[in-house]
Amino acid sequence: MIGLTNWQSVLCICVGASLGSNLRTYISINRLFFRYETYLNTCVLNIISSFLLGWIISSYSRIDMFIFSSELFLFFSVGFLGSLSTFSSFIQDLISLLDQQKMHRFLYLFINSLALSLLAAFFGSLLSLK
Repeated sequence: MIGLTNWQSVLCICVGASLGSNLRTYISINRLFFRYETYLNTCVLNIISSFLLGWIISSYSRIDMFIFSSELFLFFSVGFLGSLSTFSSFIQDLISLLDQQKMHRFLYLFINSLALSLLAAFFGSLLSLK
């Protein structure tokens, strides 16, 4: 049986996920970062989210610096950023490029998205150390 605190955590994740997915959809539909290469919008969102996630996770470990409840952590890290950066959109973009036989763009997106997202998470965690 799920206790009250677990339901509060679930609710925080659900609200964060709703906001993150709606923002991602808005950015994708309106092509806010790139007009013609829509798959790059997903890449930019994944990089931004990875940076913020690296910062939040590293900051959360030093809870005495921040008044950061576990529900707020779940809201941002699992809910909002988890939905803003989505693995399914990334895979969909990759499959679409393969279907269009755009192997160079496929490799470009695959390598750069993963590498830049990991670097962004690393720099985000470094930022929290200062």
